[in-house]
Amino acid sequence: MIQPYGRRRVMVLDDDPTARLIMTRYLGLYGYDTIEAGTVDQAVASLTRERVDAVILDIGLAEERTGLDVLRALRQLPGLETVPAIVLSGKILDEAEERSIARERAHLFQKPENLDVLIQFLDQVLEARHPQSDRNAFG
Repeated sequence: MIQPYGRRRVMVLDDDPTARLIMTRYLGLYGYDTIEAGTVDQAVASLTRERVDAVILDIGLAEERTGLDVLRALRQLPGLETVPAIVLSGKILDEAEERSIARERAHLFQKPENLDVLIQFLDQVLEARHPQSDRNAFG
């Protein structure tokens, strides 16, 4: 069941528990609730039952699948076709990966990106989608 609208909620997918912890704590400092996932399966399962306003996906995971697999699945879920997505990468991507990110309407940030820049971008994207007056109407 999709959760009702409230505080802004971001899913963080990263197979590195330390990176996930840093990101979720940092997001929390700026007023975001987070949902954590360490695998593609965890991320997809959470997205089918929890409301999110944005996703931050690590592209390089220890498993065969990547954050791009979550991004493609996300775009197929009702109500999440246009949710803002940030893809994090610590490597240089090939052309196919870059095209996939563009095709799925996501935004690429290179690691180690300054987290302040990422938060500022997230604030701007979500404010454009849900202005403060609209958010107050929901809770």
